[in-house]
Amino acid sequence: MFRVTGSNIDNVEIIIFDRWDGTYKKSPCQQSDYFDMIKRKGKKTGNIKYQKGTVTLLR
Repeated sequence: MFRVTGSNIDNVEIIIFDRWDGTYKKSPCQQSDYFDMIKRKGKKTGNIKYQKGTVTLLR
């Protein structure tokens, strides 16, 4: 589950690189860390900011 909170956020786009739903070709992925990137757009200024991180898949 993802939750992005903050003030003055107009739009949020979350991109997870590699096997988002925990499967690949209908087979379970290994428990591991996967990279993600969040793109957010400011309400007042329209500035776009990126934040990189990881998602940990637990079974």
